[in-house]
Amino acid sequence: MLDHAFLAAVETMRRSCLLAMLDRDAGDERFQADLLGGDLTWETSFSLPGEGKPPRVRADVTLAVQALGGESLRRAAPTLERLYGDDLAPLGWAAEFAYEGAYEFTEPVLAELGRLDDVVGPLGPWVASALVRLGDLRLAFLPPDAGEGAGH
Repeated sequence: MLDHAFLAAVETMRRSCLLAMLDRDAGDERFQADLLGGDLTWETSFSLPGEGKPPRVRADVTLAVQALGGESLRRAAPTLERLYGDDLAPLGWAAEFAYEGAYEFTEPVLAELGRLDDVVGPLGPWVASALVRLGDLRLAFLPPDAGEGAGH
């Protein structure tokens, strides 16, 4: 029964982001099942419309069935990465901001999976809003292949 609820949550999240007019990279979508442990994981990426490939800003979304909990989303500590060339000269940097939380599938939700719209449905517009705010920052964008062979 939990597998059906998880797949319903995945579909609700996907629909919520698409209704928020976000672009999804279907080739980047992954679904994993741990047959021994029972864990299920779905991962995909969304970006603002018209961002191109690769997008300047993107949201990597992961839904997982693991430990139970019931808390709102909270921001984790940011991760900063610095990129160096073969000569150890700095080439650039990247910042990652993660939000995480847990949701417990209650008996009423398991009995009526349409209730997931109330829980998961607002996440698509929230992701779209966060991407718009991030896209408004004046940050330089260097596509992954632009630095190769350019002498940077």
